[in-house]
Amino acid sequence: RLTPKITNELLKVLQNRVKESEQDATIQSVTPIYNHGHEAGTSVAHPHAQSFANAIIPPRLGREFFGAEQYHNKHQNCVFCKMIMFELKDNERVIVKTDGAVAFAAYAPRFPFETHIIPTAHNHSFAHTSQKSLMDVAQILTSMCHILAKKLHDPPLNWFIHTARHIDHHLQSSYHWHIEITPRLTTYGGYELAS
Repeated sequence: RLTPKITNELLKVLQNRVKESEQDATIQSVTPIYNHGHEAGTSVAHPHAQSFANAIIPPRLGREFFGAEQYHNKHQNCVFCKMIMFELKDNERVIVKTDGAVAFAAYAPRFPFETHIIPTAHNHSFAHTSQKSLMDVAQILTSMCHILAKKLHDPPLNWFIHTARHIDHHLQSSYHWHIEITPRLTTYGGYELAS
């Protein structure tokens, strides 16, 4: 069973792996993930975390970078920081919060119960997040995993970290690293796969 301390240790290990991967000039992005359950695509039976270093920027992450830059260019503000302010003020989708992070239901979820966890302090780089901020995120991530396990009978799920590299200075003001949790309660049908 995950505790905030264990989750924090896991995040620190992933943070170190991202830092190591960023030393390689051929690496364009690093994606830490966590798999829980067979339907979540696990290749091994037990829950596990991995970190994927890519020579390319995956399309979804690239669209996030592009959208964040476009928003920043137009509004001189980070879209994620704006989202945090909106969600906290509206308080409609907020699930768990601390001084340093917030978890809320995704506005237009791809999966039922999709949840986003965002540290409140702006930072484009997961690898260079303070230990205090990491502990706040670990506390919320642990709470969210427990809530989902209790309410949804321990569903298979994935969580992953979207982050820019520390050296991506052009994203420093516009992008904000975050975690997305995607429970796997349904399967894709033909339309979902086709579209």
